[in-house]
Amino acid sequence: MPVPESMTIDQVVDALDTAIDVGAWKEVDGICGHCYYVGQVYAANPEVVGTLPDNPVDSCKECLVHRSMWNSYLENNP
Repeated sequence: MPVPESMTIDQVVDALDTAIDVGAWKEVDGICGHCYYVGQVYAANPEVVGTLPDNPVDSCKECLVHRSMWNSYLENNP
């Protein structure tokens, strides 16, 4: 499936929901390393994404959406 050059916020959230549904992100209890939200956060599943660093940072859903949009912006606006 081709990746669009730009995505709306709804498309980013839908893509993240799909990734969570297929197990790319595992729900865990912890602290978001980006905004320090305490509670339900997501950790990348190493079985899907490959090897991870020793201490990967868990992120809440909102931060995953923010980072996805920011990375997309940087790729399209160097």
